[in-house]
Amino acid sequence: MAKVLPFVVGSGKTAAADVVGKVLSAVGVSLKQVTVDGAVEAAKGNGGVALAGGLTKCDLKTLGAHSSVIETAPSASINPDATYSDAAFTVVRSRISNPTGSVIPPSERLDKFAKLGINLESEKATVTADAKQTAAVACDLAQEKGQTKIVVLQKQQSAFKAINDTFLAAVKEVATERGVSIEIQTSQEVANNAVMFSKTLGVVVTPDYEASDVFCGVATGVSGGVGMATVAHSAADATFFGAPNQCGSSPAGFSPHTNPTGLLLGAAAALNKMGMAAESSKVSAAIQKTYASGKSLPSDVKGGSADAAAFAAAVASVI
Repeated sequence: MAKVLPFVVGSGKTAAADVVGKVLSAVGVSLKQVTVDGAVEAAKGNGGVALAGGLTKCDLKTLGAHSSVIETAPSASINPDATYSDAAFTVVRSRISNPTGSVIPPSERLDKFAKLGINLESEKATVTADAKQTAAVACDLAQEKGQTKIVVLQKQQSAFKAINDTFLAAVKEVATERGVSIEIQTSQEVANNAVMFSKTLGVVVTPDYEASDVFCGVATGVSGGVGMATVAHSAADATFFGAPNQCGSSPAGFSPHTNPTGLLLGAAAALNKMGMAAESSKVSAAIQKTYASGKSLPSDVKGGSADAAAFAAAVASVI
């Protein structure tokens, strides 16, 4: 009996399900498309795991995602550009909830409204609670990798001093409780290290502001491009795997020539989380074999000219 993996179709109206489904069917897994509104329940019914495409930042708020985890290692290991083939750092981007529904998110209200004498205790509590969840994710990942330190991104000379201070205090509290040390790096320093000294970073945790979006763009670039990177959006009751865009959310659309490598690697990660390690390994190995062959590669990588469907067919053929 085929195993079913929920596939969340976000506001971007992605058409990626057919491409991913072609590969997963080769390992006995079928996709069931669900909307964002029904995504959490669908994931909970599948052990808290789902695959997702086309998620916008608004979709992530709807899902209750508190963190987005971008892994550079899975795609960097098959990256035709050998410059970054040994990249192996992880980005954990915080996503602050917005219970008031204000058009100005809590991360900005902390600083913009402070000068007006507005009571911001509820906003500060929201930022602190969500930052602690992100810090816990980062610390757990670091310890799983055998690391004792996480890097905290702080934008230098920032207009958002309150969000910087509140986020950092929350991360320090959680890291201390878990026996993990922290190293503070400015957004400029961490971006430079990602490109020049990626092995030194390990796990990087970032606040919920634009500087983090810029660094997510750096991470996807080091992975080989937007189509190569993978992401896992963590919510209270579920994890949604997929491919990020340069802001750490998901691509707004999926064209016939979109590189589906990151999404397929995300699917492999989802299968592993579901306890299907053998099937996950088969998908990952097939992707690596396809890249190693140098044939039917996506059109946005060196030497490639295949569209998404042709690349998926090539991957499925070697499973």
